[in-house]
Amino acid sequence: VELAVAAGDQRALLEGLTERGATEAAAGSHDRAALLFGATQAMRDERGIPVTRSEAGRIAALSDAAERALGREQFAAAHAAGRALSRSEVIEVALA
Repeated sequence: VELAVAAGDQRALLEGLTERGATEAAAGSHDRAALLFGATQAMRDERGIPVTRSEAGRIAALSDAAERALGREQFAAAHAAGRALSRSEVIEVALA
C-alpha cells in the first residue's frame, strides 16, 4: 500500500487494499476486512477501475466468508462504513 501511494499507482493501491482486507479476514478481523472491502469497492467505482474476473471471484469469496463470520447486518454496516471513508482514511486504516 505504501509503495502504491508513493508511486501514485491507483490499480496497485486497490490491489494492496484488497490484499490487506484478505489478510485481515485470514486473521479473523472480519470487521476490518469488510471495512476495507467496502472502501476498495467505493474507490473502484469512483475511479472507474473494474475488478478482473479472477479478482471478482476471490473478493466475493472473501466477502462471503466475512459476512458469514459477522452476520449480514454487521457486515453490511462495516462495508458501508468503508464505502464512506475518504482515500486518506482508507490508507490510514490499511496501514494501522
